[in-house]
Amino acid sequence: MRYAIISDIHGNLPAFQAVLRDAKKQEIDRYVFLGDYYADMPFPNETADLIKSIKNAYVVKGNKENYLKDLMGQNQSKWTHDMLAPLYWGFQAYRPDNLHYMIDLPEQIETIEEDGTLITMFHAPAALFPHKGMRELSSSNFAQKMRSQPFSHEEYLKYADMQLRSDNEFMAKLKSMPKGIYLFGHTHIQWYL
Repeated sequence: MRYAIISDIHGNLPAFQAVLRDAKKQEIDRYVFLGDYYADMPFPNETADLIKSIKNAYVVKGNKENYLKDLMGQNQSKWTHDMLAPLYWGFQAYRPDNLHYMIDLPEQIETIEEDGTLITMFHAPAALFPHKGMRELSSSNFAQKMRSQPFSHEEYLKYADMQLRSDNEFMAKLKSMPKGIYLFGHTHIQWYL
């Protein structure tokens, strides 16, 4: 079984379409979408329609989709904060069917695959791992470290592994969890343990 794990699209339809073309070439069997489908780029409906059209997909909600629920019922005349303009615009641009689709997505999905493997999918690592080692792997820390001394992806994977394995609280939590695969997005940085 081959999986495409996709997260943090943020309405970037051209990039999303390129990723899906590559996944098709890779003969992907299943798709896992880990949240943050809207905001920042001007294609909320097109992105939602494309996600909804994909067969064999697991789709969970991200923190951006939680913003949609928070914006429901608010007095839009009070929406004056420039830094939130992309969120407001995306909310207003959604067709009702896509708005409700995004709001109603689950926060987490657990499934047991045909081979018996447990796969748990959620958006932000803090949902299961609110530990220091995980915070060290945030995108802001990544950017700061990259500015101070650039590094390769392999070097970053070693750094991530060291950070998490040296976090006793994280390791204890990890050992107490059922054996399986835990997938999340949110950080915009690819790594694994």
